[in-house]
Amino acid sequence: MALYNDDNRESAQVKAVAEEHLRQIDEKISKLMSMKETLSSLVHQCAGDHRPDCPILADLSVVDDATFS
Repeated sequence: MALYNDDNRESAQVKAVAEEHLRQIDEKISKLMSMKETLSSLVHQCAGDHRPDCPILADLSVVDDATFS
């Protein structure tokens, strides 16, 4: 909004801000897709029965925190 109220701003500034927001969104989408793929893979490995062992929990405990940050 600061750029909207700034009569001295150039459209190039607005475009640069918008492009940066798009880059950040793309980065977040990429991380979320990676998380989705990992979790989907773990779900397919789980029998979902009454046994207490769960490959989802076991594998999530060793997944690199960088994937989820």
